[in-house]
Amino acid sequence: MLYLYTGTLHTPVMSDKKVRLLCLHGYRQSDTTFREKIGSFRKGLRKLIDPVFISAPHKIGDEDPPQFGWWFSSLDKTYRASEESDVDTGFSESIDVVRETLQRRGPFDGVLAFSQGASLLSVICSMHDKEPEKFPFKFAIFISGFKSRSRRHAHFYDSLISCPSLHVYGDTDAVIPKKWSEELAKGFVTAQTHCHVGGHYLPATASDRSVYSTFISQFIS
Repeated sequence: MLYLYTGTLHTPVMSDKKVRLLCLHGYRQSDTTFREKIGSFRKGLRKLIDPVFISAPHKIGDEDPPQFGWWFSSLDKTYRASEESDVDTGFSESIDVVRETLQRRGPFDGVLAFSQGASLLSVICSMHDKEPEKFPFKFAIFISGFKSRSRRHAHFYDSLISCPSLHVYGDTDAVIPKKWSEELAKGFVTAQTHCHVGGHYLPATASDRSVYSTFISQFIS
């Protein structure tokens, strides 16, 4: 069942405990650049979350600052979200990096991911359903998320995914159309959605932060 966010906010649970959140960046970003880009989100929820950032294992070109990707959709080591391809170079290594981070640097309560990182997270949530001990976390937050178009990943979406999830996407996102994010949300047993008026970024207005707080507070024990 898909739960749509209606705009009715509830008072978040007040607690001294912070939720540990593993954060996965988008394509052509890094742990550092993603941390900087979501500064308003971090500051607004600083009493609630303890975010941990990692970089994808695959460097893209020789850019300065360095840029990274979770996998490539073509043999020339480029990536397009819309590309249906049998190429997923570097994908298994990225799964290993996230799994090892969850196990060795945990415990983590949840995972937040943006764009290509969110597509990777959707696959990890499917894996989590089958082997939760290998991917220990309680919830997932997708920002501009979408199903991977790689034909090698299609089987991960054969069944509804049970991991509790929040799907945030922009009404005017020109990079990842909102219909892609809505399609991803429908693949989860229980999903909360939040559509903001902007584009391809993590929104962090007061009303956006209330959505995050209300969702995350469910998992404070």
